[in-house]
Order: sequence, then structure tokens, then C-alpha cells
Amino acid sequence: MDAETWLNNKYSKDRRHEVKEKKICCLQFNLTHSLKLKGFINLITLEIENQKIIHLSLNECTKLKELYCSGNDQLQTLEINNLTKLILLKCANNKLKDLDISQLEKLKECECEDNQLTCLKLGYHPNLRNLICSDNEITEINLNSLINEEPKIEYLDLSNNNFSRQNISIFEDLISLEVLMINDNSFYGSLAVLLEKLAELYIINISNTNVNCLDYKKEKSSDLLLYL
Repeated sequence: MDAETWLNNKYSKDRRHEVKEKKICCLQFNLTHSLKLKGFINLITLEIENQKIIHLSLNECTKLKELYCSGNDQLQTLEINNLTKLILLKCANNKLKDLDISQLEKLKECECEDNQLTCLKLGYHPNLRNLICSDNEITEINLNSLINEEPKIEYLDLSNNNFSRQNISIFEDLISLEVLMINDNSFYGSLAVLLEKLAELYIINISNTNVNCLDYKKEKSSDLLLYL
């Protein structure tokens, strides 16, 4: 079913501003083409997964706090720049080539793994705790937006991307990190030096990288779960 047709049949355009539902669930449909949600100014949570839509525009849903749009295996573009209240974003297993979350300052969790991303544009994210963007084609990422006086990022998964060769010292200022997955990339540098900086880290995966483990002393990090 065409996504716009489904939307117009289910929600009258002149009454959408009255919709107080916290969730619009369309899992039972096989929606196709493009979907642009207009008039849903009070929408808090949106779940639209496992559909065939190509384009999803949500910029008018300015009160949206949670977005679940994973598993749409034809989805190529996602417009969410205006969602400044968004806290949770799950958009994995799509065909997104770029994702701009630079305006989403309230974001706490972002899962965008298993897409075709070459660009992930970050902004100022003082509350971001989990960022999962594994299994994409990202070549570079600006982590400066995650570094502030009290960084909160705890879980960072950059595994299996196309990052250019760079030193793992880029992670040293993310002192709140508990889990770091950077396997299957061209990272290099000293594991021991990194661990001295990241005191909260208890899981790290550096398999299939050029990170030097020769100076790593297990007794200094006895609680660390290390994947080589």
C-alpha cells in the first residue's frame, strides 16, 4: 500500500493536530514509496518498521521523543533535523547513505547500524550515552561533539566501517566510555596508553585492527574483557 494513501485514509488532514496518540504503529501494513507526516504536532513516539518506504520525512513532528524505524530495507532518506526533542533514535537495517543528527541535542541513544552510511553528521550531544553505527561505510567521524566537561557516552560501536588509518588516541577524551567496539577498521596505536585514559572501560574489541597490544599488562586491567 502506498504510504501516503494509508496515512490519508487513516488520519484526516484537518484533525491530525488533535491526535493525542503516543504511538502510531503500522507494522501490519506493507507501506511503500514516501511517507511525510504532516500535522502530527503532538506525536511523542513513532514506530514504523519492516516496511518498503523509500523516504521518511518527520520534520513537522516537533514533539517526537522516540523514533523506531528499523528494518525498512528500501529506506534511503530520513529527515529528522527539526526533532530537537528526540531522545531515542533506532534506524538500523535500512539503506541510509547519510544521516544528519547534528541538531538533536537531547539525543541519548542512536542506533543506526547495518545501513550504507558513508557520512554520519554529529553535532552537540551532551546527553548521548549510546552510539551504535557498526556495519556501515563511514570513512570519518567527528568525536569532538561527544567531548565536554562531563561526557556521558558509555557505549560506542564503530566496528566494520571504512575509517581512514588513524590513532586510537582519538578516543582518549571519552572518559565515560564503558564499551568500545572498533574492530574491523584501520585503527592503530597503543592499547595500554588508551586504557590509562579510559578508567571506566570494561569491554573493548580491537580485532582485525593494527592496535598494538604488546605493552598491555592484563594485571592492570583485570576486569577488562578484551577481544583481539
